[in-house]
Amino acid sequence: ALLQAFVEAGVPAGTVGLVFGDPAEISSYLIAHPVIRKVTFTGSTPVGKQLAALAGTHMKRATMELGGHAPVIVAEDADVALAIKAAGAAKFRNAGQVCISPTRFLVHHSIREEFAAALVKHA
Repeated sequence: ALLQAFVEAGVPAGTVGLVFGDPAEISSYLIAHPVIRKVTFTGSTPVGKQLAALAGTHMKRATMELGGHAPVIVAEDADVALAIKAAGAAKFRNAGQVCISPTRFLVHHSIREEFAAALVKHA
């Protein structure tokens, strides 16, 4: 169904391939495979280290975006509705699986309740 959605969106058939299974087995096979020339990964630092090490053993180029910790700071004079619109979109983009997804909200105490209620409503 997911591949069909890509085709319906205009992505040529055969452009996207999905592989399911044990991540360590898949990584070991794919990274070592001669057709693979570069490894990219966005995610946790521990997994990124493992993948970078594996890429290095096979002399593959690697780009890692690891361990993002993106705070949102909401000052006392903030437009709460605008802050919720921007921060809420960032937090839930791609189910939160984005390296710039907010991991914590630092909100001035005077607008904490308003912000929390608005974020709950947005969610």
